[in-house]
Amino acid sequence: ESGADRASIRWDFVTDDEWGTFGRDFWAGLETTPQAHAIVSAAEDTFGDNVCILTSPCRTAGCTDGKLDWVAKHFPSFQRRVLLGSAKHFCAHPKALLVDDHDENVAEFRRAGGVGLLVPQPWNERRNLPADIVPLAIQLAGGLMQ
Repeated sequence: ESGADRASIRWDFVTDDEWGTFGRDFWAGLETTPQAHAIVSAAEDTFGDNVCILTSPCRTAGCTDGKLDWVAKHFPSFQRRVLLGSAKHFCAHPKALLVDDHDENVAEFRRAGGVGLLVPQPWNERRNLPADIVPLAIQLAGGLMQ
């Protein structure tokens, strides 16, 4: 299975039984989305070193290690700036911005008092928007949050 094949998986249709098939190599081998580096660059340009990766591992063997391997491969400067856990909203406050591709993560973050930006992806409600608007939205959000 290629990285392109893995990137096209519709996560909302994955059953509980299927999650167990996604081990360390699967998560470590995922490619970045086309806009990933632009999003991270915009976040760093806007917020400086006050940027980290929040990722929610599934409960299958190898997922956490695979995600950490992925960060080391694609964003090595973030290896010590990764928070693992599903409760991303615990990091929310009025000057915190969450950039995420999962509707519920963004909604929970907003309810907890943070600013949430939903990255358009085929599985979320912003699927019809161009993903390349996200870096500009990050810069605009950062300006409004200061």
